[in-house]
Amino acid sequence: REYVADKDLLEKILDLRLRPWDVHFEYVSRDFNTIADFLAKQGANDDRIFVEWLESGQELQCLLVADLA
Repeated sequence: REYVADKDLLEKILDLRLRPWDVHFEYVSRDFNTIADFLAKQGANDDRIFVEWLESGQELQCLLVADLA
């Protein structure tokens, strides 16, 4: 068994699997989804409900360039 850091999250996932839905989970490595990971971390560090970016910062620009390469 693997160590699970967020037991509440695991219980929620297991609860979803018990419902009469057809649910599939897929793991996507952060290495292959760096832009989404970056944006999720930015959102988690911000208490505001809505953030509008008029320009992407230097760090995000570097990730976008690397993703396009």
